[in-house]
Amino acid sequence: MNYKLHVELFYFNAATDYLPHYKQFTCTLDEKQTLKDLLKTVQERDPSFEYPKQKTLVQVNTKLADARLKIKELVHVFGTHLTLEPASIFRAYKDLRFDDRDFMEKYELLAPYCNSDDLKYYRTLYHTYYASETLRYNQEYYGDALFLLALRLLRQEENVHEDAILDIVSNKENGLWLYEYENNSYPAHDITPELELIKAMLENRRFINREPMQPVKEFIDNIKDRFCNTTENEAFSPASQILIEHYNIMPEIIEEDSELDFIERHIGFEKVLEDLKHPFNQFNIAFYAGPSAEASTCKKAASLIASVGGIFSPFEASSKACGAGIVTVAPDIAYKKAGTVLLDAVDSNVDLLMVNTPDALTLLNSNIAKCEKAVGREIDLQIVTPSQLVAVATGYSHDKDALGFNKKGSKITFI
Repeated sequence: MNYKLHVELFYFNAATDYLPHYKQFTCTLDEKQTLKDLLKTVQERDPSFEYPKQKTLVQVNTKLADARLKIKELVHVFGTHLTLEPASIFRAYKDLRFDDRDFMEKYELLAPYCNSDDLKYYRTLYHTYYASETLRYNQEYYGDALFLLALRLLRQEENVHEDAILDIVSNKENGLWLYEYENNSYPAHDITPELELIKAMLENRRFINREPMQPVKEFIDNIKDRFCNTTENEAFSPASQILIEHYNIMPEIIEEDSELDFIERHIGFEKVLEDLKHPFNQFNIAFYAGPSAEASTCKKAASLIASVGGIFSPFEASSKACGAGIVTVAPDIAYKKAGTVLLDAVDSNVDLLMVNTPDALTLLNSNIAKCEKAVGREIDLQIVTPSQLVAVATGYSHDKDALGFNKKGSKITFI
C-alpha cells in the first residue's frame, strides 16, 4: 500500500541563515519503505538538502524517531501530515544535520570509571540523550543517557567509585535533579524508575546512619498527626465539594485520585449533559494531559468537554512535561516549560484549558504570572479543573470564590 505524505521540512544553513525556514513537499512512498527513504526522496528532488546518514534521528511532529521507522507505522502514529526537524534544533548547522559532539563530551564526565563495554552501552543511548527536552533549556544538562550509564556503573559489584559517581550525577545545576519524564520520543520510554534508584542511593548515603534519627522522625510524625490532620471534606477541591453536595455523594466512597475519574464514576458524563444549564457553546476547550497520561484519560477528558457543550481542541504541547517535577530545584526552567505549554495552547486558539492534576494546576495556574515573565508574553488563557467546569455548566455555582478560583491564577471571564 502506498501513502501520500505531506511534509513540512526544516531548512537551515548556519553559514548564511539567521533563522530556519520550512519547505513543503508531497511524496508517495510504499508502506514497507522507511522514514530514511523519505529523506532520500527529498534529497533527490533537492540535492542541497542534508541529513545525517549515520545514527539518523529525526523529530517527527515534535517527537524523536529513528529514521528506520517503517512508513506504515509512521502514518499510523503521526498521520500523513508531517513536520520534520533535526534531533537537536539548537545544534543544527545544515538542515537536519546537527553538531552531536555534546553527546560524547558528557560521557567524559564518567569516562574515568568506564571500560570498553560501558562505552559501547553509552553509545546505544544516543536516542535517549537527544529525547530530553531539558537540553533545550539547559545545554549543559548532563543528559538522561549519562544517568543510565551511571546506574549501570553503580550496579556493578564492589564498585569503589560509588561516591565519585553519585557526586557527579547529583550536580545541582546540571544533574539528575533536572530530569522529568518528557514523552518526547517514539516509541515512548520512561526512565523515571531507573533514576529513582539513583535518588534512593543518594538518600541512603545522606542518611547512612538512620537509627539515631528515628526518635526525631517519630516526634515529627506525631506533631503532624496532631496538628496537621485534615477533615474529610478538605480532601476535595471546593468545586468537587459543591458537586458532592448537589449529587448527594457520600465522600467516604470516593477513592479516585483525580477529579476527572470522580466525575466519570460518581456523576457520569451523560448525567452532566442531562443537567446542562449553561453550555460552553463556541468555547474551544483543551485538556492538559501531561507526559504520563494514558489514552483512556484523554478520551475521558474529551467526553467531559463534549458533555458541557464545549469544542474539544487538541494542541501539541498537551502531552509535554510542564516543569512541575523540577520547579523546586530549577524554577527558571520549570516556568519556561510551563509557559511554553500555555503559549502553545494560546496559539492553538484554546479558550479554556482543563487541568486534572494538582501539581500541574499549581504550576500552570497559580504561577501563571511567573510563566508569563519566563516566556516574555502575556498568556490570555482561562485555566479550570474538571469539577469547576461541571459545576458552572450545570448551574450549581457561579461564585468564583466558592468554586476555588485562585485570584493569583488565570483571569476567569466566562462567569
